[in-house]
Amino acid sequence: MRPYNILIWGYGRKYNESINVIKYQELLGTIRVVGIIDRKETYTKLDGYPVLRLSDINKVKFDYVIVTSENFFDEICAKAISLGVERNRIVPIRVFLLPGFNFRKYVELLKSKVSIIANLCWGGVTYHTLGMEFLSPFINLYLKEQDYLKFLNNMKYYINCSLKFVRWEYNNSYKKNFPVCALDDVELFFNHYFSFDEAERSWYRRCLKINWDNLFVMMYTDNKDSLACFDRLKIDKKVCFIPFASDLNSADSIIFSSKEIEKKELWEIVNGLATSLYYSYDIFDLLLEGKPNHARIL
Repeated sequence: MRPYNILIWGYGRKYNESINVIKYQELLGTIRVVGIIDRKETYTKLDGYPVLRLSDINKVKFDYVIVTSENFFDEICAKAISLGVERNRIVPIRVFLLPGFNFRKYVELLKSKVSIIANLCWGGVTYHTLGMEFLSPFINLYLKEQDYLKFLNNMKYYINCSLKFVRWEYNNSYKKNFPVCALDDVELFFNHYFSFDEAERSWYRRCLKINWDNLFVMMYTDNKDSLACFDRLKIDKKVCFIPFASDLNSADSIIFSSKEIEKKELWEIVNGLATSLYYSYDIFDLLLEGKPNHARIL
């Protein structure tokens, strides 16, 4: 298979921090850098790559644009899109720094258009870490276990229910109230939204993006009965993060020896896994195959 042609956007500090992993992917044969785009005209060539002007972007054949700036990522995306680059071809440089990263496998994941269903922020954090489009409404919200299991047993029914406002609850971190809503008898806690209208708009917009042909369903629990209920679900790709040992197929034990980690709430550890703050699985294998790969820690 030929390497993917890559156009790098920017050569600042983040580029310098990432040049070795870029070169490594070239050695693997997964990418070929065809140039660097930058507004500055300081160089004509850098690290063996031609440095191009914005006006040259349509003169170069490339598969993906790698954006090396985190602070100005959205601004650069908007500019690239205005120049004719599709959003699904724009990738943040941070993905190159993920453990076990392989650009070919990453492209496979991008093309799979996986919809992540999760009972806390793990799904949204995972999408953000991977620089992927949110193809799920389960972003910036959480559900209680029994309601979540009820939802998972009849997903299409609940997704087609109207979202109703129920009450306000208080977010101690933000010092603001957030809306609690319901799909029939299932409650959703929109703890990162501070108006019902905002939560409602985001929910319905993202519901339309669900890829029912490629769902990945995630849950976390410290309850063995809830794990057993989750394991019985007829869902091809699923995982339940737990703080104890289990032989069930969907169970993934995240048992750490660190006393610092033992002081944290389970949900904090689970979300930390999504940012690579803690390590338990290969995220690419997990989302593509539906099974955790613990090769790195075993």
